[in-house]
Amino acid sequence: MKKIKLIEQEVRRILQENYPVKYISKSDYERYNLGEFPNFSASGNVSGMKKQYYGKDAKLVKCGSYIYNVSSEPEIYDDASPRPVK
Repeated sequence: MKKIKLIEQEVRRILQENYPVKYISKSDYERYNLGEFPNFSASGNVSGMKKQYYGKDAKLVKCGSYIYNVSSEPEIYDDASPRPVK
């Protein structure tokens, strides 16, 4: 059981390093005024968008069907959940 937990933690760490997208519920869309931030479809390639447009350290959050670049207001990223929310 302990070995499984360690593997799960390592997978989460690797995913966060390569695809550091956090999640915000649709009900918080207006609260954070996400419509004002650059965005792309959630079906897009996160690593490609970071490499080509936003930079590797971009702070990205997913809300609904879109991923928003909130790097200009990092507190939004800090408030977001590391796991999908409904």
